[in-house]
Amino acid sequence: MLFRSAYRKDLQWQLQCHPKFSLHEVALGANTGPVSMTVHRDGWGSTLLDAQGDPDYLYKREVPQYTLDDYVEKFALPLPDLIKLDTQGSERTILAHGRQCVEHAQLVFAETWFVRGYGPETPLITELYELLRAYDYGLAEIGGGVYDQEHGLYGCDAIFMKRSLLRELRPLMPTGPW
Repeated sequence: MLFRSAYRKDLQWQLQCHPKFSLHEVALGANTGPVSMTVHRDGWGSTLLDAQGDPDYLYKREVPQYTLDDYVEKFALPLPDLIKLDTQGSERTILAHGRQCVEHAQLVFAETWFVRGYGPETPLITELYELLRAYDYGLAEIGGGVYDQEHGLYGCDAIFMKRSLLRELRPLMPTGPW
C-alpha cells in the first residue's frame, strides 16, 4: 500500500503509460529481512538511516528489505547493466552489498553527497568513488546539484562508468581545454 495518495496517483499513471514497468515495494540495504523505514511528511522521500530528529521525517513503516543481489536472485531478474540509486543516504550500503550486480553493471547513476546530511552513515562522493573504483569504475560525470536553503551545494548526481566503457566512449565525451 503506497503511503500518499498523490504519489499513488502519479505511479498509477506511470504504470499505465509504461506497461512493462513493475513496482516493487521493498527497501534495498545490507541485509535481507524486515526493516523500519522513516517516511518524509511529503510522502515522496524515505530513508533507512536515522532521521536524527528531523521533524519532516514523522512516519515509520515496516518494509521488507533485501540486498540487491538477493533481490535479483530471488525474483530471477537479469543482472543489471545500469544501477540507478537515489536512496537518501543508503547508496553505499546498497552497492557494497550488491557485489554481483555492481560487478556486472556498466553504469552506476547515484545521488552522492559532499556532507553527511543524513547523519554519520551518509556516504560522501569520495567514498562511493573508492568503492566503485575497486570494481573498475571511473567517475564520468556529475550534475543535478542538491542545495540547502542558502543555496549551498551539498550533493549531486554522479555517473560512474566501467573504465572499458569510458575508453570506448572517449571520442564522444566532452574534453577540457587542455
